[in-house]
Amino acid sequence: MRMGSELRFVVPLKMWNELNDNYRKLQEKLSVFQGIQEGLAEVKRARKTGEELRN
Repeated sequence: MRMGSELRFVVPLKMWNELNDNYRKLQEKLSVFQGIQEGLAEVKRARKTGEELRN
């Protein structure tokens, strides 16, 4: 038994390109935010252990 149903529709090329551009921009923002999060975790860890941070 299949769960759910498939839905298909046609998207104009211009709209498809805009959606892809927006998705790419969101992926780039996510990458930046993940980098910031990793950096903050590194600072927190360095403060706890007393290790030096890299520049």
